Amino acid sequence: MLIYKIYQILSLILGMLLFPLQLVLNLILNLLSNLGIFFVPILLCFNLIYLTLLGIVLVCSWFYTNIPFLGIITSIIGIPAAILATFVVSAVPALDGLEDRFNKLLIIDFYPYSLDWVLMTLGKKGITKEIKEVFDKMNNPALEPLAAKYILEAQTKVNKPNF
Repeated sequence: MLIYKIYQILSLILGMLLFPLQLVLNLILNLLSNLGIFFVPILLCFNLIYLTLLGIVLVCSWFYTNIPFLGIITSIIGIPAAILATFVVSAVPALDGLEDRFNKLLIIDFYPYSLDWVLMTLGKKGITKEIKEVFDKMNNPALEPLAAKYILEAQTKVNKPNF
């Protein structure tokens, strides 16, 4: 939980510093999308950056949960990657809808348990103690209802008998 708290503090501080840049970038990209000028290549670049950062976050999350002594070292890479991924997702306009953006932010927001969160939402793994603790400490009112929905779905899958 220490790494999660460090991530939350750094994310809050850098989020406040980067908010004006996110706002300007989001406005420019919205304007470009309304005019139809070179928007698809720009959006593709942002998605590739996000997927690369997401891969780094998931690998660091795997190390953190499976090899604890390496997890602390990989968090030096994972925390900046998670913060940059949050910035990239927040800077791009939500053309697909807010739920897709919130899903991306939820994966990142559960760092260093992002891999456990992804496996739980896919139904491959039940709710872990760490996921429950992170959800209880979550202080993001926009993401909490969606996270609660996924946790409820995971609980019903676990309690459902397999015939």
